[in-house]
Amino acid sequence: MTAQETDQTSPDHNRRSPAPRPRTEGAPSPRAEVAREEPGSAAGSVPAMGETRRRLGGKVPLIGVSQRTELRANRSDAAVFAQRELVRALRAAGADVVVLTHTDQRGIGRYVGMCDGILLPGGFDVDPTYFGEPILTHPEWVFPEADAFDIALARQAIATRTPLMGICRGAQVINVAMGGDMWQDIVTQLHGGRLGDGDVRHVADMESFASVRHEVRVRAGSLLAHVLELDGEADADGMLTRPVLANSSHHQAMRRIAPGFAPSAYAPDGIVEAIEATDPDVPVLGLQWHPERLWEAEPLHHLPFAWLVAQAARRMGD
Repeated sequence: MTAQETDQTSPDHNRRSPAPRPRTEGAPSPRAEVAREEPGSAAGSVPAMGETRRRLGGKVPLIGVSQRTELRANRSDAAVFAQRELVRALRAAGADVVVLTHTDQRGIGRYVGMCDGILLPGGFDVDPTYFGEPILTHPEWVFPEADAFDIALARQAIATRTPLMGICRGAQVINVAMGGDMWQDIVTQLHGGRLGDGDVRHVADMESFASVRHEVRVRAGSLLAHVLELDGEADADGMLTRPVLANSSHHQAMRRIAPGFAPSAYAPDGIVEAIEATDPDVPVLGLQWHPERLWEAEPLHHLPFAWLVAQAARRMGD
């Protein structure tokens, strides 16, 4: 299969066909296709490519993005891709990008070895059997092949201290991979069958999964606060009083946070919106929202991509 980019911006659950099975015949070739789109001038304070790479000391880190898969009607014509918006965000931060297609455990080790950083994107539901529960809703949204690959990839990245960022499903995968668990369906388990709690929604509806917006409160002194360059007053619970406006397109959420990790942001209804490693030498950050859909209009949301690429460039010099 060919690694492809796409300019499709549909939400995570618009693709509900099974992912292809992982390769079992051996390790992948490191001659993977690299996405090399040169982004145009980003809005606001996102620096130009030349300035970004000067800040990185001329280094061009390689970020591996776990595949998204779209199966066509006949189930044999599959397209493997990374979303164009993700590629643009990482390129604007100074990186090259490679799509990591599903492979076996030996292949995952080679992937992590050749990449300077890893990004786990949004996607389908996480299989609850990883935290000892049966599937409560929407079994058609669970794809074991994708979970096996992404969970192994997250564990390998963390074990080798390879910079790792997760977005939406990707953050949930990190949490589950390291021993945490999840709310399988916040609509039925937390909100009594309603799409939201008061004015707070995490998804527009359960068909289109269109994004909605809500505030996020960030913990003072956290890695996330540093990444987003946030400071100021904190409340009695240690949360910054100045919120961040994020987007949301999910029906699952992180519940018990894995050992070695801590929540660093919350939605107004108490849903965890970000996690990070408690060891400052383990560069891992998970975001429940989708900064790749916001960064060109709102430069604050480009800062997580800049952090990942800067950490990857630092690893190149180690």
